[in-house]
Amino acid sequence: MSGLLNSLHAQIKITTVESGIRHLTHGTPDPFTPYTFCDNKPLTKELAALPKATLPFSIDEVEITVNARGTIVEIPLSDSEQLYGLGLQIGSFNQRGLKKRPIVNDNPLNDLGYTHGPTTFYLSNKGYGILINTARYTTFYLGTTNKLNGDSASTGSGALSYVTIDIPGAKGIDLFIFTGPDMKTAMQRYNLFSGGGALPAIWGLGIKYRVKADFNQNQVDAMAAYFRGNHIPCDVLGLEPKWQTAAYSCSYVWNRSLFPTPGSFIDSMAKMGFHLNLWEHAFTSPKSPLFDALKHKAGDYLVWGGLVPDFADAATRNIFADYHQREFADSGIAGFKLDECDNSNLAEGSSTWSFPELSTFPSGILKRITITNS
Repeated sequence: MSGLLNSLHAQIKITTVESGIRHLTHGTPDPFTPYTFCDNKPLTKELAALPKATLPFSIDEVEITVNARGTIVEIPLSDSEQLYGLGLQIGSFNQRGLKKRPIVNDNPLNDLGYTHGPTTFYLSNKGYGILINTARYTTFYLGTTNKLNGDSASTGSGALSYVTIDIPGAKGIDLFIFTGPDMKTAMQRYNLFSGGGALPAIWGLGIKYRVKADFNQNQVDAMAAYFRGNHIPCDVLGLEPKWQTAAYSCSYVWNRSLFPTPGSFIDSMAKMGFHLNLWEHAFTSPKSPLFDALKHKAGDYLVWGGLVPDFADAATRNIFADYHQREFADSGIAGFKLDECDNSNLAEGSSTWSFPELSTFPSGILKRITITNS
């Protein structure tokens, strides 16, 4: 048995990609992953300046198996270890002992892992982080399963306990391990490897108020004056979707019946010290000036009669972004609330919007990222 395990492990390619960061790869990883779309390069100098650290387990103990179902990753887990992460998990903080499936969803219920901002990254209090570099629906068994080892079952303690990660349909995987020596430093390595991130504007950390859906230009002006006149702190004013001529799906065109002079409106908000935020989503209405440019760069299913742009394609991203820069950002709009792009409610099944799982896109990316093994 040990010879077989050594043979399987020999197929795992292990490299050091940056200081304190190990890269494990096995099989044929997917062409579309989170790092596929990360244009920023690792900050090598800053990574090298961090303290050195060792893992609390041998990297040879990490197992990656590719079979007919997909890919399975097993990472040793000590008895006293605690785990955190997997993105915005509203129902729990410590993930040890839980089963989580981090999937983008509009209504995080039941602590299943469905959430607005999931990731396939977690941290250990033993001073390391694990990134499973996949866009597939992935299940994490965070110390919840015991294995049969030879003739006896594991007790769930010591080296016999694992984080088991199930990635159905994957023919291989990229795995990154970020060393500490503590959780903070492991998180620093993760951030620096991803390009370091960006410092948000101070006003972006302030107070935001979104006005009533049917407010017109004069009513927003009055609300802004009320805040300032009564010394009520407010940094960002948000407009609901009716600022557009069509919203379900979106036109990205000012509704002149409600906002007859958007230029002067933006200027007046700026003079009072407000930053304007526009609510929208990516589903593009036939009424939008973007529709013709995107109709051959979209998925094969509609949402609310609108296109689902193929943002895996750089040209599509540029069309969408350049329009928003030219029409809004250059005029003084400070930000956008990109809503309704996080899938309809999976937990209750009461919502039916968003594009179906079987959708395909011109870039070759599929939304259908799970399979059932018969």
